[in-house]
Amino acid sequence: MKGFRIPAFWQAVIVAIVAYLLFDNMFPPVLPKTLMVQYMIITLIGILLYFAFDDKKWEEFKSPVIATLRDDNKAIVRWAFLIIIPLIIGYVSYDIVKPSNDAPVELRQVHPAPPASLKIFGNSYDLATLENPVREEILSTLIEDEQAGWERYDEVVLAGRDSYYQNCFYCHGDLLDGQGHYGHGFNPQPINFQDPTIIPQLQEAFLFWRIATGGPGLPKEGTPWNSAMPIWHEILSEEEIWNVITFIFDYNGQVPRIWDPEVSKRVTGMKDQVLAKRKQMRGKELYKLRCEVCHGETGAGDGIAADLMYPKPRDFSLGLFKYKTSPGILLPRDEDLRNTIKQGLPGTAMPGWGIKGRALLTDDQIHSLVPVIKGFDITQAWPPEDAEEEDFDDDGFYTKTDFQTITDKEPLNGRIPYTDESVAKGKEAFIKSCKECHGVAGRGNITSGKKLEDDWGNRIWPRDLTKPWTWRASQSVSSTENERDETIKAIYTRLSIGIPGTPMPAHRAIEEGNKDPVTLEDRWHIANYVFSLRFNATQPEDGPVVTGLKLEGSLPDSISDDRWEQAPATTLHLVPNIIKNERLFTPLNDAVTVRTLYNQNEIAFLLEVNDRTESRPGIDYFTDLQDENLEMHPDAVAIQFPHQDGYMSAPIVEKPLYRHGDNKHNATIWYWNAGSVDPAREPAGMLLDGKGPDKKLEMRKDDNSLTANGAWKDGQWRIIMKRPRDPDNGDVVFNEGTFIPVSFANWDGSNGEIGSKHTLSTWYWLVLPPEIDITKVYGLPAGIALLVFIAGLLLVKSQRREVVEAGI
Repeated sequence: MKGFRIPAFWQAVIVAIVAYLLFDNMFPPVLPKTLMVQYMIITLIGILLYFAFDDKKWEEFKSPVIATLRDDNKAIVRWAFLIIIPLIIGYVSYDIVKPSNDAPVELRQVHPAPPASLKIFGNSYDLATLENPVREEILSTLIEDEQAGWERYDEVVLAGRDSYYQNCFYCHGDLLDGQGHYGHGFNPQPINFQDPTIIPQLQEAFLFWRIATGGPGLPKEGTPWNSAMPIWHEILSEEEIWNVITFIFDYNGQVPRIWDPEVSKRVTGMKDQVLAKRKQMRGKELYKLRCEVCHGETGAGDGIAADLMYPKPRDFSLGLFKYKTSPGILLPRDEDLRNTIKQGLPGTAMPGWGIKGRALLTDDQIHSLVPVIKGFDITQAWPPEDAEEEDFDDDGFYTKTDFQTITDKEPLNGRIPYTDESVAKGKEAFIKSCKECHGVAGRGNITSGKKLEDDWGNRIWPRDLTKPWTWRASQSVSSTENERDETIKAIYTRLSIGIPGTPMPAHRAIEEGNKDPVTLEDRWHIANYVFSLRFNATQPEDGPVVTGLKLEGSLPDSISDDRWEQAPATTLHLVPNIIKNERLFTPLNDAVTVRTLYNQNEIAFLLEVNDRTESRPGIDYFTDLQDENLEMHPDAVAIQFPHQDGYMSAPIVEKPLYRHGDNKHNATIWYWNAGSVDPAREPAGMLLDGKGPDKKLEMRKDDNSLTANGAWKDGQWRIIMKRPRDPDNGDVVFNEGTFIPVSFANWDGSNGEIGSKHTLSTWYWLVLPPEIDITKVYGLPAGIALLVFIAGLLLVKSQRREVVEAGI
């Protein structure tokens, strides 16, 4: 509109609102409240100074304020401001002084300055001048012989790929986006190599330093030391590290920061050629680039990364696909294959290649992989007898797409709504038809005594149905009724047609005329019941706080004490130790639920771990279930805290390395072991001192302050660990209102876990909420609000007096 202009006062209001929104949303993960208040005060002072600098602007800015204070016809607006402003200021004051159980904000320098030099591999490296020697070799070869240079480049990338998938992708992921199948259990989460604002801004020497020295190599400004990054120079060779760096840039189509403009131009030119080629990739060539490393050259599920995965990558050669919607023993529909490639399979290493925001494949490229996957099926007559020579590529692969196309879909008729009555009937049907594999409580603890294997001879375990985050093809969440119904339909489909290639049978008759193993009505009831099991478990959170509950009197000594149900339950991710020493890659237990109670003198923890077996060597029944390739060890759990000295007194929290601490920051570990039947050894708790991941844990022989006991039932361990709040021996003191670092560990004995082979958590926070100071929490904000209200009344009175005295 011509001549339209926002008045000065409203300009100031708009600027203040925009500033607040920017401060609140553009400083991840969150801006502390105290800083927000400081920034807003500075912003408001700046706005006032801007308008006060010019008399005309200042008068324009003041005029609506003065009018509101003085004019008789603005009495309602005046009283509204007199009430609203003190209330806002009082609420802000209350929000600042009230006790909070939110995790403290940890400010951490993501890319700290590297040291001037680095001594590893028996050499000293000047990081200011260090360049990637592998890349320099490739560039040099390209000048002399272009074909030989590209061959060398492909060789390096392939070697880097193999090293990455055998060591790095568990955390950084198949898509190199920091979303590996164990990445969610670490804080900070693994770096996203796809992000164009991260590694393309870094020199390769910086990456060499960070990879080689890992989390322990971070300088002090890189604390708190939560990083799980292993010290890779202890595991990989120098050449392997450079190969991995080259592979990362190649895979993402990125170029590192290179100061020499001529070299940077040549590397960018290579990148452009690679990207141009990949945009055209389809079918077998695309499979070789993105899929072969896991599924193997011939689709047999025997890629370079397959040995260290559970579950194993799909073997396409037998034409057996677990998750499909086609009925009976028919091959999957093309849509099923496309959906699996695009969305991935939660709880496995299979990523979603087409998920919006981090996709590496287009829909067209995903579609081109379907005939490739079908072509690996040796049970089908591919290629057909009348295939022509031109129908094969240079590798002898049949390139035509005229494979059998399945259009039939498992019917979803007879749908029974999700109700309490249906869930109750489903529980009865579940116990009758499903408990032998999935257990009475649905935790996957076998009650039939049968060892289960898939069609390839791999030992497998039934799904723990109380952990919806591990469900493969039924991953819709229950935030809406529609998503709930879609999930229930997926469960019903799995139940009806089974999971081909596994012991999970079809519960609907495959051949017409035969009787269904489970009736249609019961299948729907079971689907509703299985869906309801997700509400029996707490979903793991990212960065939660373990909050205690104070009790009067003694703390529970029994796991069945009803008072445990009063304590807040917090479920935390457990991930395998893939960091150091003898590493674990195929865990079965992935979460621990923690409840905390305390009184004036003691603190107690209840740990709940879903575990399909009660592992105590020599125990009846479970010994017969034991995998013959693994030795059974006792199940065990542990809680780790930092020592009090050097932690609480520091100006910033310097956490120990969360695997047994370090030289300067020792750790105290509360440990409980389930014992064994043969040889006879009772379950026992003990205290251990950790002084670093390279040093053996020391058991305290004269400290009996820890009491612990546990019991296994229906696929779950429940363990109580109790100790004085003030142990008076250098250990951490559990004061109310103090945020204390805490981490957890679990040993699944039937999975061969012992020593460094176990699952663990990153550091989380424990807080015992302090008693509320009524005067401080409520009285102080109320007093501030009252003073502001009185000041407002006095200001109005003085302005109104000026009007009277001036005779206006």
